[in-house]
Amino acid sequence: MSARWLFALVVGWSVLGLTLRADASGLTRALVIGSNLGLAEDPPLRFAEADATELARTLVQVGAVAQARLRLLRGPGLADAERAMSDLARDAGPTDLVLVFFSGHGSTAGAHLAGRVWPWARIRSELALLPARVVVAFFDACSSGVLVATKGGIVRGPPLQVATEPLSPSGRFLVTSSGAQELAYESILLRASPFSLALRSGLRGAADANQDQRITLGELYAFVYGRTLAATLTAPAGPQHPVRWVELRGAGDLVLVERLGAGRIRRASTARGTCYVLDPAEVRVLGELSARPGAEIALPRGHYVVKCLPGAGLEVASVRVAEKPVVLEAAKFESAPRTYALAKGAEQVMVHRLDAGLVGLSLVARDLGSALSLGYRFEKSDLSLEPRAILTLPAPNRALLWSVGLGGRLPWWQAWDTRLRVGLEVGLRTDAPGARATGQGPGPAPFLGSFVAVDRPLTGRVAAHVRISFASLYPTSGDFAPVGAVLCLAGLSTRLGQEGFW
Repeated sequence: MSARWLFALVVGWSVLGLTLRADASGLTRALVIGSNLGLAEDPPLRFAEADATELARTLVQVGAVAQARLRLLRGPGLADAERAMSDLARDAGPTDLVLVFFSGHGSTAGAHLAGRVWPWARIRSELALLPARVVVAFFDACSSGVLVATKGGIVRGPPLQVATEPLSPSGRFLVTSSGAQELAYESILLRASPFSLALRSGLRGAADANQDQRITLGELYAFVYGRTLAATLTAPAGPQHPVRWVELRGAGDLVLVERLGAGRIRRASTARGTCYVLDPAEVRVLGELSARPGAEIALPRGHYVVKCLPGAGLEVASVRVAEKPVVLEAAKFESAPRTYALAKGAEQVMVHRLDAGLVGLSLVARDLGSALSLGYRFEKSDLSLEPRAILTLPAPNRALLWSVGLGGRLPWWQAWDTRLRVGLEVGLRTDAPGARATGQGPGPAPFLGSFVAVDRPLTGRVAAHVRISFASLYPTSGDFAPVGAVLCLAGLSTRLGQEGFW
């Protein structure tokens, strides 16, 4: 082999090693947390949980993490969040990349989760104990800069410098959306926080400064810093300055998104100002296209709505993303009245749960006994639809109760990491084989009642619950006086599959 070829091989190998794929030597895992509720004195946030849901979707769609290795927590308690961090520490390996994101209330004391404070010092300790090659964490909360301020060595603004050593990048990279004494904002116009939207847009391709179709950690931070600062310059309490703390060792920058998808929306000019891409229902803002030629974001194939803000106006167009990039300026735009928001509202997440009452107590027509329950729960936002079958077990009065309940979660309840639901239910009581009459007359008896239920998560999927139902049975024949019934059920519920954030 000639000296020229040997030199070329050495140079090529060195250049290849400068930018390393995030999961080249291990897996990528992600924990995404969003909480609208903080302490009792904190006004509920509008978009923190929606921001977390959309970031989870973005990470999977751009290939940054596999869905099976991503965990999303919406509205968790402190115990849920710390348990999730413990699970992450258990599952992560020494060659893995771990991504952590939090959106919610915060103060100089820590992050606020459903009435409890998650101290910044404890968060730092939990991040430090993760046995991963690289940990990249983003915290979007007021005063979140305390997370890195007490460690020293904080930096505001780009560029990001990584020490050059003959090792792959390893260590910790923490980014907070605001300084130690700064507020973090939500935007009614965007129905998102500017920091979270910039993070999603950057991952989808807006941060690709050198247009090599890959997103590195340095590119992402520089983009998020610039867009967050620009979006909050006119905020009444002053702009947000994202803060980072870097403890990375190794050669080159870390690649978070290896290859942007073929389907992209690209800008050719600055004529229409800043543009935003929304889903077809105009519920979610998927990404931002800065007013510069060459800006683009990657999206799965499908139809999207683009809304641009040239000055004080609003222009809207529908675009179809396929395998080839779509030039934004080629779309047919129409003028529209500028309303208070670009999106119609936050997407509602659907959750399916299976309830099983393991022990119980029933009081029907003064007969005291036990009961077994099996139910299904369909949850959307704070509402739930709950069909259920209950078998009461006193030998002389065995019966089956079939019910459908409509419940609502009380957002102000913040006790002991539990969730409180109340609701109404209707149903039908039928005698089980071998049962005797109880004064309500032969045959089935309809009933109307109410219920109170308390849930407490045990793991990411399993929760314990106590449910008390108060019902009045109305006989269809014989004595028409209603019969009172009280059912107290304790058991477990499990979430079926992943939350539906797709």
